[in-house]
Amino acid sequence: MNLDLTSYFRRIGLHHAPAQNLAGLQQLQQSHMRAVPFENIDPYLGVVPDLNLEAIADKIVASSRGGYCYELNSLFGEVLRQIGYRPRAIPGRVRLGQPSGGPRLHLAWIVTVESDDWLVDVGFGGPGAPGPVRLVERIPQEIEGSRFR
Repeated sequence: MNLDLTSYFRRIGLHHAPAQNLAGLQQLQQSHMRAVPFENIDPYLGVVPDLNLEAIADKIVASSRGGYCYELNSLFGEVLRQIGYRPRAIPGRVRLGQPSGGPRLHLAWIVTVESDDWLVDVGFGGPGAPGPVRLVERIPQEIEGSRFR
């Protein structure tokens, strides 16, 4: 599927694809996260989310709704691919301060930019990193006033 990038960029408040570098990746993730909310209301309403990319694009881009991690990150991964990045899907565990996580039920991306690997995740919601996190062991990084590692 070829996503309508013009409509996607309009949805997240950009006029065009940012440069394919770290600053561009940061701008893309931050713009997406500011414009598209984490939303998981459908299952509570008895609606099973459709993970077909066309259905996701219709929900998030055309209908201006949000989504949960698989919806948000599936769409974002397709955007990354179409503008020239080579994202690699990674399953994740949600820990939220616990010593160990549960099952790997979260989707995120690893993107290599400027010779470094970055964790890119637009589908976590409130406590998620608002920008790419450099994948370096044990080195905390400050992103918009919060620390991530």
